[in-house]
Amino acid sequence: MDRTKLLYAGVLCWTAAVLDATFHLANGDLVVPIGMTSVGIGYVAVRRAAMRLRRPVPVAATAEAG
Repeated sequence: MDRTKLLYAGVLCWTAAVLDATFHLANGDLVVPIGMTSVGIGYVAVRRAAMRLRRPVPVAATAEAG
């Protein structure tokens, strides 16, 4: 899929999510926006941990060990 199409799809999905959360907040429902926020924070935490595990070892550190 083209990068531009992915970006447009992401913008569309995030806009829909913000509108949905705003609608629920306006009606006094706090469960859905809190759930959406916690899922987003959890995703970022897992993604950062995965990226940290994939980071390559610096060349200087491997040369000193051998």
